[in-house]
Amino acid sequence: MQRDKVLAIDFDGTIYDKKTKSMVDGAENAIRELHRRGYVLVLWTCRTGNALANAKNIMKRYGVMDFFYCINETPDFVKYKTSCKVCAKWYIDDRSIGGFVGWKKVLEILQ
Repeated sequence: MQRDKVLAIDFDGTIYDKKTKSMVDGAENAIRELHRRGYVLVLWTCRTGNALANAKNIMKRYGVMDFFYCINETPDFVKYKTSCKVCAKWYIDDRSIGGFVGWKKVLEILQ
């Protein structure tokens, strides 16, 4: 596996919309497509304990949990481990400058 294929994906506001209590538009298909393209998906979230367990259950319900290689940690095949930040090529998050660009745009960028 290649380090440049690692994607750290936030949960709240990127995969799941707490207001509507549903997946963000396009999230399910995009996760499946990114996995199909060979990306290594890392769930990158501030959730812990029961809140993290709830996020995992939501993703299981939508059938996308198994596409994630790990949660809140750098994949074991990446040698760089001296930071508490997940080591990834791309970080997909609703709190980035400019906000979340949407899953259609993410798929275009990663084409």
